[in-house]
Amino acid sequence: MKKFSLLLITALFAFGMSAQEVQNVSNGTVYLKDKASDHWYIGLGGGTNLYLTKAENDADASFGDRLGWMGQLEVGRWNSPVWGTRLVIDGGHIKHVANVPFGPEQNWLGGHLDIMWSMTNALGGYNADRVWNLAPYLGIGYMYGLDEDWKKPNPNGETLKFQNQSLTYNVGLINNFQISRSVALFLELGWRVMQESFDGSPTSGDYDYDSMLTGTAGIKFGIGKQDFTPAELMDYNLINDLNSQINRLRAENEELRKRPESCPDCPEVAPAVTE
Repeated sequence: MKKFSLLLITALFAFGMSAQEVQNVSNGTVYLKDKASDHWYIGLGGGTNLYLTKAENDADASFGDRLGWMGQLEVGRWNSPVWGTRLVIDGGHIKHVANVPFGPEQNWLGGHLDIMWSMTNALGGYNADRVWNLAPYLGIGYMYGLDEDWKKPNPNGETLKFQNQSLTYNVGLINNFQISRSVALFLELGWRVMQESFDGSPTSGDYDYDSMLTGTAGIKFGIGKQDFTPAELMDYNLINDLNSQINRLRAENEELRKRPESCPDCPEVAPAVTE
């Protein structure tokens, strides 16, 4: 009985330890907590960009003449079926149709760190076999205009004001099309805001900004396990029943412990005399 009670206690202890290895995500769904090396991905893509200012929009140019090109490399991780983060390194070529100091063409390098929210998993529930997933993102980044061998146009000015470099604020939509658990195609539409002086134009204040629309497409490769496994939680009635059995076995063991270890000596019995 003692061995059996120890087995029950061990089983409950193992269940308690496994319960600590789960993480609670949206909609009250609980998933097993995977290794830190799981749910990573790397992506590579390319596309186009459109620089937006009033002068650019008013210029006498066709839509196609305003389109530049760009490429991006990204590394990210989904921390749950709903929330993820990523780092994007990008760069490209901007076509200016307005009369700006940096000329009609401008190369740039940059990057941004984003938080991603899987709208389809949050609103429609997690499904590892879903083909299409929509994920809005929000982030902050940096852009540097490649002008005159990395020289600042205003050497005595502030680092991120009146220069060909700027902090950026990024928002967008990511469309992921799953081919397999480890391979997906993506189509991304983004919008970023940067300092008005990024194209060399004079600034009219501290809070005046230009912006740029981007569109990219490419492929992503998963690193490590990609799907999330729902935790199979035990029935609380079963847990209560196991606790009752443990308490009953403890009581029986206590009663057995109170019994004497050996029987007392029996008195000698006189032999019966028969006539």
